[in-house]
Amino acid sequence: VYNGKRLLEWFGNRPADGITPQEIEARLDGLARDGRKPATLNRYRALLSMVYSFAVRNGKLQHNPARLVRRRRENNMRTRFLARDEEAKLVAAIRSKWPEREPDFVLSLHTGLRLSEQYRLEWTDIDWERRMLTVAQSKNGHVRHVPLDGAALDALHRLQALYPDSPFVCGGWKTPKEWFGMALRAAGIGGFTWHCLRHTYASRLVMSGADIRTVAELLGHRTLQM
Repeated sequence: VYNGKRLLEWFGNRPADGITPQEIEARLDGLARDGRKPATLNRYRALLSMVYSFAVRNGKLQHNPARLVRRRRENNMRTRFLARDEEAKLVAAIRSKWPEREPDFVLSLHTGLRLSEQYRLEWTDIDWERRMLTVAQSKNGHVRHVPLDGAALDALHRLQALYPDSPFVCGGWKTPKEWFGMALRAAGIGGFTWHCLRHTYASRLVMSGADIRTVAELLGHRTLQM
């Protein structure tokens, strides 16, 4: 509703077929100078384009000028990392109320797996002898192999003891959302999500001396830019 009011303020007294892409672009640039984020500008553009598309489909207009307005590039990546003192607080909170969930947390922190990858992981994907796990299908569609350090191996042994009859490493659970948010609040940690554990894994690899290409391969990224 608010976006619609803004569009009416801009163009409410103008014939729809007289508004140019350049005018729309100028309005969005003004919002950008006021500090509005690219995602916000894209929502204004999308709403205006939807209105024009409706009018074109109903024979009221011939052209949709909003389609010629460039879409702003959005950066949705959250670059939040877990500091060592935060890790200690979070582990303490998990051990206090959800001790059986600690191995899930440790495995994520020490492998950088995506949430979906970790909770689909099966015991057949673990190579104990080579200390390696295999992600059969990454987000980019490729197989990748992730080395297991001592903490990750210990977490796997604990999970094996917890779920001896399950084919899934994490016992068939689909998500950590039932407990992780509460653990964060108990530890007093804000602005953090499960995906940030993946960021933490990557940042610690870099700080330990790993080159960017190695980090990209371990995370399953197709490009070094990611």
